[in-house]
Amino acid sequence: MALVGAAGCETFQGAASPQWMAKRWLDSPTPQVSEVLAYWRSEVYFSQDEENQKKPLPGLAGRVMFASQSSNRMVEATGELVVRLYDMTNVAAPRLLAEYGFDPHALKKLKSEDRFGDGYTLFLPWETYRPEVRQVQVELRYFPKDGSEIRAQPTTLVLETNAAPRPHLHVENFTTAPTAANR
Repeated sequence: MALVGAAGCETFQGAASPQWMAKRWLDSPTPQVSEVLAYWRSEVYFSQDEENQKKPLPGLAGRVMFASQSSNRMVEATGELVVRLYDMTNVAAPRLLAEYGFDPHALKKLKSEDRFGDGYTLFLPWETYRPEVRQVQVELRYFPKDGSEIRAQPTTLVLETNAAPRPHLHVENFTTAPTAANR
């Protein structure tokens, strides 16, 4: 009401016209994911397996971000993320160690903001971990709700073996789910 008598009132009235109000400002489309970026730690972390009498649960930890070329920023994942872990100790014969699936609901629980923007912190439980596996490759594939599969650049990690075991990692919000075998 204080603006009614103020200079520029005509501009406000023009901006509040029915044509302006008819625009769907709040329904702007979410920018599409065009690239998947990931950073993985080369240490094996140990969490507690809540479903198995809190026994140590080894795994890898990393950060995944989804970028949109159209908006030049990190965006929310609305599709499914599939992560595959390969044993690359023998590079000539890579062996699939595990596959993890994160649906949009699981990813939403893992979302947080850091200095680079929105991203997702993942813990990949590695129940078959053996210290003799010295090199692994992490492969990410993202399946958007609408669109084609997007693959991240695979990351090969040389696992640190001389370091003391990493302290327990609190992963109460980490969720993994089985994925379709046909992907």
